[in-house]
Amino acid sequence: MGLAEEWSSLSPFEFASRLRTLIDRARDGDTEAHSTLEALVRACDYGSWTSHAQYCSAVTSALIQTGTHRSMLLMMRMLAALPATVPFGAVELFSNNLPVYGENILPTLRSMIDSDSEPARAVAIQTLCNLFLEGKLTEPDAQFLRARIDKLPPDRFGTDEFAELVKSEMQRKKEDGQVFLASILVDAGA
Repeated sequence: MGLAEEWSSLSPFEFASRLRTLIDRARDGDTEAHSTLEALVRACDYGSWTSHAQYCSAVTSALIQTGTHRSMLLMMRMLAALPATVPFGAVELFSNNLPVYGENILPTLRSMIDSDSEPARAVAIQTLCNLFLEGKLTEPDAQFLRARIDKLPPDRFGTDEFAELVKSEMQRKKEDGQVFLASILVDAGA
């Protein structure tokens, strides 16, 4: 494991401090810092997500937090190849962190949402749901999401339950909009 073993042997404070430094340097365009973060993430094979979940979560979150195009491309390649055995926590981590990339990941998420891979589909749907809840989806993107979650099969990642929450929020926003519109029409007619 090499570099990953070296990093995993650090105290929690040293580990967090070094990650913070790498994130900042990678954001500023330091290719060596970015390469180090990528190497740390690549060391997290899917078995490691079970045995070293905290380490894998930390380095993957760090890479995503850079918000760089380079990190986004690596993450999208990883997500498209998620094995069926990936743990629930990894899917949740990805979908909670990927909104950092904003609209840049929408084309990839749209293609992943129709994937035969249950984990990739779950990450795509949950990420789109998070983007919706954060108010970062345009109306056409929200309609795309609604069409997909209306016919969503259950999966082991609880995506259908999360989708129900989002459907409720969509309905609430629609009703709030209708009430607001009705109040404007009443006020205008007075």
